Amino acid sequence: MYKAANVEYAKKLYGESVVGRAIQYIESGKSPKASETKRDVFKVKALLDAMEKYTEAWWLSKDNKVIVSYQLKETTIIVPAKKFITAVNEVFGTNIETVSQFTSKLPQLKKMSERLKI
Repeated sequence: MYKAANVEYAKKLYGESVVGRAIQYIESGKSPKASETKRDVFKVKALLDAMEKYTEAWWLSKDNKVIVSYQLKETTIIVPAKKFITAVNEVFGTNIETVSQFTSKLPQLKKMSERLKI
């Protein structure tokens, strides 16, 4: 159903047991009863569905411009927050340290990313 490389990446982010259990629910079409498991299934499915849209794994790029450009266009978080914020700071010369700082600057960052040449 999902590319093996994408599943492996998801396991690195969320853990093998979380992703394994989520995929079992996704493939069976059944809905889990526990709310924590429902959240896990939702986040794993959202991540894998987002990754499947792309032919190249830009989230593995060493080029921070690529990471910033693609992640700012994506509604699902694919790149871990720490890696993404580091990339944003390097590309735009900002000094963002927290997710809330990032969120407050998001509209400005999206405008700036439109000018990135990748």
